[in-house]
Amino acid sequence: MGGGGDPYNDADGNPIIDEEGGAVIQPAAGFVVKTKDVITGGKVFINFTSHDLVEGFEEKPIPKAEADANGASETGLRIPLSLGNVREENDKKGDPV
Repeated sequence: MGGGGDPYNDADGNPIIDEEGGAVIQPAAGFVVKTKDVITGGKVFINFTSHDLVEGFEEKPIPKAEADANGASETGLRIPLSLGNVREENDKKGDPV
């Protein structure tokens, strides 16, 4: 167990990485994209964040056989993800988001 009884961080405050390479992290704020659900018309906010343990975006070559099989170009954008749970909240008007 981490410092001060924190089950997710070690005594120095660093995330504890489990046997499978996973960790519970507190990401740094980035930016928000506001959109809407095309079926319900409800607002949806997508928060983009970062953390040193999650790699950034990068352009990478796609293996030729895979590119040919999918009709894709020979390069693609790799976007590593760390996903959190969906949170249902209310906007300033009190409408669900």
